[in-house]
Amino acid sequence: MTTTPELYGPAKVGGDCLSYCTKCKMELAHVIVSMLDSKPSKVQCKTCRGTHKYKTAASLTRVTKTRSPRATKTVIKVSEIWEQKLAKKSKEDVAPYKANAKFIMGDVLQHPTFGVGIVEEVRGTTKVLVLFREGEKLLVHSIA
Repeated sequence: MTTTPELYGPAKVGGDCLSYCTKCKMELAHVIVSMLDSKPSKVQCKTCRGTHKYKTAASLTRVTKTRSPRATKTVIKVSEIWEQKLAKKSKEDVAPYKANAKFIMGDVLQHPTFGVGIVEEVRGTTKVLVLFREGEKLLVHSIA
């Protein structure tokens, strides 16, 4: 239902026109409040008394852009990385985890809760980052 302001006669301030009301969400009768270049600029809805810019229903159609498909991410499970790193280590190098034992990067340890892990990083003097099958854990070491 697209109509021009001339439906009610020539457009003039104080005259009537059809416009899309942003509050009522419908094309309704409006009173022209201001004009710009012989076209309604601002209008007031006769139903809700809201004042807004003049809009026709045809001007509300939007052009939607088609999105390009997102690049797929390569996901590697932590357990796969753990298995690859553990395969490079010998089984005799596994040491039981103790908080008072000192570990260095690359050490393999056996934790009572998390299982076999590989020391990935030494943080400070009392913490190590260990890679287990379930993920990384920050453990204490060298506690006197």
